[in-house]
Amino acid sequence: MATGTIIRAWQDQTTAHLAVLVDEGGSQGKVEYVGSVPLADLAGLANAQIKAALVAAVKAVRDQQQAPQTTITGVSGGVTL
Repeated sequence: MATGTIIRAWQDQTTAHLAVLVDEGGSQGKVEYVGSVPLADLAGLANAQIKAALVAAVKAVRDQQQAPQTTITGVSGGVTL
């Protein structure tokens, strides 16, 4: 189980977001993970419950990104976002 530091919590019109910085160590170093929860899912919750829901969303993102991965060959180059 990793520990991290909350960097920012914010919301837009439909979603709450939480950014957490985790020191993964090694070549990964410090990695920022952002989790999101629809505001409708947070309606009526106390602050501690909102924080718990957002932390769970960040954990889900981290778990997905840290899972074993298979490289997709042939996808490379520059992009414009």
